[in-house]
Amino acid sequence: TEYAKNELMTFNDGAFAGSLKWYPEGTDKSSFVAYYPYTSAGVPTSFTVHADQSAKYGISDFMAASKSEVLPSANSISMVFKHMLTKMVINVTNETHLDISSVVLKGAVPTANITTQQVTKNTTYRAIVVPQTVAFTLAVTTSDNKTLTQRLASTTLVQGGQYSVNVRVLSDDIIVTLSGEIENWTEEGEIGADNTVPFEEHLDENYFLYDEVKYNTVTLANGTIWMAEPLCYLPKGYT
Repeated sequence: TEYAKNELMTFNDGAFAGSLKWYPEGTDKSSFVAYYPYTSAGVPTSFTVHADQSAKYGISDFMAASKSEVLPSANSISMVFKHMLTKMVINVTNETHLDISSVVLKGAVPTANITTQQVTKNTTYRAIVVPQTVAFTLAVTTSDNKTLTQRLASTTLVQGGQYSVNVRVLSDDIIVTLSGEIENWTEEGEIGADNTVPFEEHLDENYFLYDEVKYNTVTLANGTIWMAEPLCYLPKGYT
C-alpha cells in the first residue's frame, strides 16, 4: 500500500514535519524515500544545478535518503541524507588592493559557466557541480572588471565529494596551488593547475612549438636533430 507520495516535509527544531498521518499501532513495514530540494512535480527524473549560484547555491545541492523495513512508531524516523552531487571550495589569497567581484568555474557539465557563491568576501567561494571528469577553467574577476583565468588539472569528481582549489590572486595572474585542508562532505583532495606545457613537433620543417613559442632545429649528417637556439621558457608564476 502506498500511504503517501511526494509529501512535503519541512525542517524545524531538529526534525522534519508535515501533514502525513502514520498510526503507531500499525504492523506493516514501510520503505521511505526522501529528496531535496522539494518539487510539487514529484521525485525528479533529472536535475540541473543553477549556473548562477551566488544566490542559488542551496537549491543546487541535490540530496536523497532512503530507509526500508520501518515499523510504525510515535518517534521520529532517522534518515541520513547523502549529497548526490559534488562540492567545489575555492580558497582565495587576494594579494591585490581590489575586491573580487566574481569567481567562475568554466567548462562544467552540462556545458555551463558556474558562478560560485561567496562564503567570505575575497577569501572563500563554493559551488555545486555534477560529478564528472573535467578540466575546469577558473576565472577570477576583480572590481576593476579585469578577469584572470587558469586551467585546472583534469579530475574525476565523485558523488558526495568535496574538492578544494587554492588560489593566489596577483595583479596580473592567478596561481593555483595544492595546499589546504578539506572539511565536511567526503574528503577527496585538492585540484591544482594544469601545468602541462603545450608541445608540437614540426621537425620535417625544422622547428617545434613549446608553450606556443617557435624554436628552430637542425638535422645533422647522422640524422640526429638538435635545437638551433636556446629554450627561453618561463614557468607560470615565476618572473
